Amino acid sequence: MKSLHNIHTIRSTCRLIDAARWFLVLLLAFAMPGQENAPGVPPKGASPDDAKSLLSLASATLAYVERTAPHPELRRELDELLRRPAPDPSEIRALRRRILFAHPSLQFDDLLFNKQMCITSGHMVDHYTGRQMRPAEGLTVLEHWKDAPRERQLHRDSLPPGTAFHPDLSFDGKRVLFSYCIDKPDDLRETKQFFIYEIGIDGSGLRQITGTDRDPMVGKEVRKTSVIEDWDPCYLPDGGIIFVSSRLQGHVRCTYAARYNPTFCLYRMNADGSGIRQLSFGDIAEYDPAVLPDGRIIYCRWEYTDRHDSMFHGLWTINPDGTGTAHYYGNYTRSPNVIVEALPLPESNRVIAQAAPHHFNFKGSIISIDPAKGEDGLEPITRLTPEVGFPETPEAPANSGRYAGAYPVTDDLFFVSYLEKETGEMAIYLLDTFGGREFIHRAPKTSCYSPIPLRARPVPPVRASALPKQAQVSTTGTFSISDVYQSRQPIPPGSAQFLRVIELLDQVAEIYPRVGAGNASQPRKILGEVPVAEDGSVAFEAPAGKPLQFQLLDANRMAVMNMRTFVYLQPGEVSSCIGCHEPKTDAPPTKRRRVAAQVQKLTPLQFSSHPGGFSFGRSVQPVLDQRCISCHGLERTDGKVNLLGSRLDLASGIDYGKIPRFLEGSLAYGSLVPFAKILDKNLQTDFSIPMDYTSHASALKPLLLSPHHGVLLKPEERHA
Repeated sequence: MKSLHNIHTIRSTCRLIDAARWFLVLLLAFAMPGQENAPGVPPKGASPDDAKSLLSLASATLAYVERTAPHPELRRELDELLRRPAPDPSEIRALRRRILFAHPSLQFDDLLFNKQMCITSGHMVDHYTGRQMRPAEGLTVLEHWKDAPRERQLHRDSLPPGTAFHPDLSFDGKRVLFSYCIDKPDDLRETKQFFIYEIGIDGSGLRQITGTDRDPMVGKEVRKTSVIEDWDPCYLPDGGIIFVSSRLQGHVRCTYAARYNPTFCLYRMNADGSGIRQLSFGDIAEYDPAVLPDGRIIYCRWEYTDRHDSMFHGLWTINPDGTGTAHYYGNYTRSPNVIVEALPLPESNRVIAQAAPHHFNFKGSIISIDPAKGEDGLEPITRLTPEVGFPETPEAPANSGRYAGAYPVTDDLFFVSYLEKETGEMAIYLLDTFGGREFIHRAPKTSCYSPIPLRARPVPPVRASALPKQAQVSTTGTFSISDVYQSRQPIPPGSAQFLRVIELLDQVAEIYPRVGAGNASQPRKILGEVPVAEDGSVAFEAPAGKPLQFQLLDANRMAVMNMRTFVYLQPGEVSSCIGCHEPKTDAPPTKRRRVAAQVQKLTPLQFSSHPGGFSFGRSVQPVLDQRCISCHGLERTDGKVNLLGSRLDLASGIDYGKIPRFLEGSLAYGSLVPFAKILDKNLQTDFSIPMDYTSHASALKPLLLSPHHGVLLKPEERHA
């Protein structure tokens, strides 16, 4: 057995290497130049200077526009330029612009955008909070955007100076939802808050929706551990509003110490701000909800449940009532590692989104995703700005991203905000899939974000709620799994005898002591387990409104497969899936299952049924005290293993100076950690395979399953 000293030295070295790697990423982010001269994105929106390239782009543009209707006059002008031996590049650019603007999808007069200071932050959560913001003019209408642009501010005379963020236009094109943070003096910076507002596009009818006297501002479990702020409002087809909020009252696990990083998740409310209800129940952060054409909500979920803390920020979907949460794209994908600002493309089932960095603000590379081509990897991705690599990946440093806020007009035309090196601010461009980058608008000394055409758009269907009428009075829901053996990673047939359900508890404090050997691992509570049928089916009742994690267990209650994400239920929800980690394109099994007929109650574990989270001292230590300390802790410490529950004997030969501070209170825990294969932060694999970590991979396995010093643990003692 390796010594405790060597084990902790190895772990400390790995963490130092990982920390050094991320420091280098951040250093590159702030030190390396941008890609202002990349092909296709010349300064100030000019196309390449050579006439041949300009004529080729103009020809491709006309071919695209004439898919909708012929334009003989524009074609005659282009043909004339093609015949000239040396056409003027500026004349070609002007003609290409007129050709592009002739497309029927661009026949609207005004463009909405948001004037916002270009925040440079070291973390994606930072630039969401009000304390980071500086005042700007906010929501602005660019009237006659194609030919005689003129700005008109929407709320300059009706709101105090502050910051607007992420507007959403109503389906009829007449009103705008947005979050707004009123500016305060520097000594009150910590109290700045974003709340949700609505205003008419003519500047009338301003109303504050959240943060008013009518808003109870109640945090989860009545906690008050972070400032309540609301962002990213989105109109729902049923008349409600979905948004993200820090009402969760949690804090990001991996940014403890002096940093303030609240977590936020999905909520919904009625149009007047009443009926605020939490829809999702994760413990990290979620971003940018938008409505898909079928009425579902797509959004970005950042999570690192037993995974790397910076690599996985995929797209998920949820129904407007909070049911049916499902993975959309990217949960196994490292590059791009952050996917935000997803919106549906109007002519297909694809979405447009931004590949962004984790340790910077949301500027990145624009992509489209086709879910029919898969839910992970590069195959479903089309790079719409190929000149910009995916930030904070081996392709590019963190700050290499130049684009944000892509808004699709068609599947081939989309407005974006683009970072111009000349000004250091974001300007609005119209991009296309055949190589064009057309400048639209810039503002002096401020950035232009979130361009949205001011026009009506189709209302997606209202999805009927899957919840029973009295659902909100319920405290539970039901999970059913057709066949746990349907998995991306083959699970040995017959190995899964039980399914364990674990509740993931929020990190409520800004500064916290580590809860175990796994760095940045959240505290957990074992709720119980249910038997899995021979055919792999299982159904069980579970508490609603809690992030839950599952483990498949064998006959000895050892983990066969660990879930490294989380799921949750709405009150009264019945949720079903095909298998464990199965590809979402899998068809349900054809043979009949007993799932629907046999919904089971969770059976608590004998040694772990106490209140609160799992506790080594309350669950494991009593077994060690009864069965083990005669050889490991009292008169003897065989193998230099001391299993006493407190630091009573310093003469055991173990170098306790090498034990991390969070282990000092338990000699037993510190002695057993070297025998375990834990899911330690940023050192674990990206996804689960059967028996890869925990009990089956532990050096304790033979000691627990066979007599040791004449002691054979009872099954219920091993299950502690």
